[in-house]
Amino acid sequence: MEECVRDIVGWVKNYYPAVNRIGIIGFQPALLEAAVNSLGADHVFLTDLNSKRIGRVESGVKILDGSKDTDELIQKSDFILATGSTVVNGTAEKLVEHFHRYNKSFAFYGNTISGPAYLLDLPQLCFYGCS
Repeated sequence: MEECVRDIVGWVKNYYPAVNRIGIIGFQPALLEAAVNSLGADHVFLTDLNSKRIGRVESGVKILDGSKDTDELIQKSDFILATGSTVVNGTAEKLVEHFHRYNKSFAFYGNTISGPAYLLDLPQLCFYGCS
């Protein structure tokens, strides 16, 4: 996982060199750490739906409430990485609408989204195990 997330953050910086702030939707500790190591904690925003995580600080980043703070994350971020699990919890479609409304570059990450991303032509980053 650590190699995968370094590749994800590296890909974002390579293809979107102007990115200074990354939003992460869905807590994934290794991805958060890689983003913080690359950009600094003040340039990474994170939302999650798990009430046990909301309000905690991980890798110097406060975990915001995904049910009410996602618009703020999207507006503050230059690029958004969203967990593929959003397709499972039913929030992916609304997220895509928000990304387009705010004209934000984004990609889903992980293998959970691989089938739907292919069928719906959504940007997906999964360098190990996804097609």
